[in-house]
Amino acid sequence: MFEYFSQRKKTTYGQEFYVGNTYGEISKSTEPYPNSSNEVYVNLSAKSDKELINLAIVKLKIEDDFVSFQLNKFITMMYDYNLINEDEYNLYIYGTTDISKSSLRKIGLSGSLISRLEEDGQLDNISIDVFKNVNVSFEFEEYKNSVDDFYKFELNRFL
Repeated sequence: MFEYFSQRKKTTYGQEFYVGNTYGEISKSTEPYPNSSNEVYVNLSAKSDKELINLAIVKLKIEDDFVSFQLNKFITMMYDYNLINEDEYNLYIYGTTDISKSSLRKIGLSGSLISRLEEDGQLDNISIDVFKNVNVSFEFEEYKNSVDDFYKFELNRFL
């Protein structure tokens, strides 16, 4: 995506790139929207390489979220009509068939955070009760206090 933005930045016809309302900075009249005043484009020629990399990450995330949202609805419909089983549903929606991991995904932990907790041997120190309350052991609290500030911040958001 960065390479693509870098190439478009050098052309005269492709310097404006659609990113949507959230990150748009300029408006552009187009054939379908000749009087548009919505700031949904960015001018690639005004961006540094660092800004293009950040823009590429943002654009990929926006597209991934959109596709995931649409596919999630489809997968849920397939599960509701018994076209796929619960393991297949959990594997797609939560990325695992492991009940303890999918429970952690349901409360908002990312797959990478769960993987790190598993690598560090901490999954057994976390439990979720029937009321969806998260409980952690004393060992987990010690572990949490031993990690770097960024990781600790991420853990504190959920646990």
